[in-house]
Amino acid sequence: MQILQKLIAHRMRALQFLSVAAVCLATFAVPAAASAASAASARRACGPSNAWVAVLGSHNVYLCSTGTRVTTTLRPFQVMTITVTNRVWFHQNANGTGWADCFEGRLDYVLAGRDRNPGNIQVVSNRAAC
Repeated sequence: MQILQKLIAHRMRALQFLSVAAVCLATFAVPAAASAASAASARRACGPSNAWVAVLGSHNVYLCSTGTRVTTTLRPFQVMTITVTNRVWFHQNANGTGWADCFEGRLDYVLAGRDRNPGNIQVVSNRAAC
């Protein structure tokens, strides 16, 4: 009887693990697909440049070089793909005041919290770690 109970308990844990794994896959599948779409759109938007930042959401924003883009009417954002080694800053307000969050590295980010609603996005020439 104890062996049967242990077998049932083991199978229940396996099912719980599979359920969690399915939720995780569903959570990350959308950003991955969005990143692939952002790559194609950014390549078109930035021309021959192979260094760009794509921030996707209600309206997509592509930064093809250093500079600042006011985003107060374009948010909320959901994902960001960085293909540059420069720092990328999100600022609370359009004029760069308020909170500031720094991103670095050639990565895909799922944006959460305040980073979904920046007032501006800035790509700077500084390549040092945040």
